Amino acid sequence: MSHHKAGARFGVSATSVSRWHQREREEGKPLSKALGGNWRSQAIEAHGTVILAIIAETRDIKLAEIKARQQEIGVRVNIAGLWRFFDPTGSRSKESAHAGEQDRPDVLTRREEWFEEQLDLDPERLVFINETLASTNMARRRGRSLRGELLRVGVPRGHWKTTPFVGALTLRGFIAP
Repeated sequence: MSHHKAGARFGVSATSVSRWHQREREEGKPLSKALGGNWRSQAIEAHGTVILAIIAETRDIKLAEIKARQQEIGVRVNIAGLWRFFDPTGSRSKESAHAGEQDRPDVLTRREEWFEEQLDLDPERLVFINETLASTNMARRRGRSLRGELLRVGVPRGHWKTTPFVGALTLRGFIAP
């Protein structure tokens, strides 16, 4: 029977019949190949240790930069493939910015002392002052880390244009814009 007639008989295309026929001749078994999965991700997963090493080296790296670094060593990746790679590994894009001064030894000592003194504070008397703003700085605000791992990357202090909004919050609610 021709491939067109066989395809019509079994409800498949003539091309499918041709492929099955070719496979049966080559391998001696008329079985279909495994379906599903993403074959493009397999190449990325093969280099997963390199990708995770790049992240460990530069915690606030973006997917496009990972792609560029991978291409330097001869691996072709795309952003979507990287995104799929990071989803099952538990890596997430997270807020990363904190004041770089927090890492200085003198500031770290004062912060630890402040944390110890907080136990004596009365929550009813606390007023939290919060400033939110729009800023023109170009410091990175996000990075990647494994699930359950805190991401902390320092940002340099700079002179940027900002428009601030300051407010006070207590246990009773928002009291002073």
